[in-house]
Amino acid sequence: MDLNEMKHWQGALILIIIMMLSVTGIYSQNINNNLRSLDNNHALALDTTGPKLYSNIKEVPLSRDGDMNVSFGGEIREQVRYYNHVNYGDVDAGEGESDMFLWQRFLVHTDWRLGSQVRFFAQLNSTTVFGKNSLSYIDKDVLGFMQAFLEIRPKSLPMSLKIGRQEVSFGIERMWGTRDGPNTRQSFDGLRYMVNLQKTKGSLLLVFPTSFDYGAFDNRINTNSLYYAGYWEINLKDNRKLDLYYIGNNRKELCLENDTVNEIRHTMGVRLSKTSGAFYYDTEVTWQSGIHGNLGIQAMHFSALAGYLWKDAFMSPRLQLRGRIYTGDRDSLDNRINVFRPVIARGPVNEMLLIGPTNIAVINPEGEVKLTDGIGLILRYYAVWRVSDNDGIYSPDMEYLSRAPYPDYDGKDMLVTKGISAELTFTSGPQCNGSFTWGYFVPGNFIENTGLGKNVMPLIFKVTYRL
Repeated sequence: MDLNEMKHWQGALILIIIMMLSVTGIYSQNINNNLRSLDNNHALALDTTGPKLYSNIKEVPLSRDGDMNVSFGGEIREQVRYYNHVNYGDVDAGEGESDMFLWQRFLVHTDWRLGSQVRFFAQLNSTTVFGKNSLSYIDKDVLGFMQAFLEIRPKSLPMSLKIGRQEVSFGIERMWGTRDGPNTRQSFDGLRYMVNLQKTKGSLLLVFPTSFDYGAFDNRINTNSLYYAGYWEINLKDNRKLDLYYIGNNRKELCLENDTVNEIRHTMGVRLSKTSGAFYYDTEVTWQSGIHGNLGIQAMHFSALAGYLWKDAFMSPRLQLRGRIYTGDRDSLDNRINVFRPVIARGPVNEMLLIGPTNIAVINPEGEVKLTDGIGLILRYYAVWRVSDNDGIYSPDMEYLSRAPYPDYDGKDMLVTKGISAELTFTSGPQCNGSFTWGYFVPGNFIENTGLGKNVMPLIFKVTYRL
């Protein structure tokens, strides 16, 4: 580690300590932890429980009647990751089996309300990385626009139109999300029409993904990939919700299994959830069809979650069980491809294992307790299998096979990995939160028979501060 990197690590440590010691009132209850464009700036401006600085930068009047105003905000995230035996010991030449690095993310945004019908939202992003063995597009972006959109709301109508660069998050991000785990989030350029009725919300999208480069203001629209979608959320009785969606994509020069082809994929899905109350659940089924090069597409995904929360009991214990299945290619000679592909989704296992959402089945029981009002402990167990013995394991971005069977491999070993993790979460004031996560994963027969098969021990320490 050179002197400059050491200075950045020291600076990050000082910043983390300051963030953890920062304690405010109940101000951030109206801050959206995922999409800052959904912040309730009006409630934040009226909040008198926190320092005046926070409320003074919300809804700064631009007109006498206050109908035109501007709000400011931002966030800082410091994340240290350590991996012992990267990829179960299989690394490229010149890279060490262990990797420890620092991710830093800085976001600043401004929200201009030009009357009740016109709004402009812009967010600058700066992400840096220190100490990482190899870099990719998710690691570093010196400076660029994460979001910059104009929103138009017709008078007296429950609808709006967003034009420009924007983030997208649907459901619990099994199909389409923000890619918040890594350093650089994902945004899209295009149009989004939204309608908000009494019990129903809907969105229609036509967008291109943003391609991120390492420099300043060098991000661009990726016109090789076009996404069009309709997503509807319907509120049912007893705090249940039904989501129905269609997502289409037209992608040129798509990489999969080391081939480059054009693809038209159609995705149809349904999700039924109940997220409040002692007993909660969330199920989702997705079917995909279309054309991949000259092959037909037949793929599917199923996820289920059920849990119970003893909110009034000592330490408010919670038990939960998750299960997920993503299809993989069954037969390389049947003129069909069964590889499931989301737009951009949360990791199907966790942030610790670089396993993409296809050709895997996952069972994941977990338990959680509240140690204090601001500290919680979550224990998880994971078991991961392949679904098709003809296919391998993919990277999280689905761009390549991260582990393929050897040519002379009989393909009958289905267990990929199993392991445990412990996550300690903390909140130091409502605006600052973080976590420390330890994991230990042992290779299954498939990993052992396609590589060195060493155990993996990851550590992740993360702190986020928002204003």
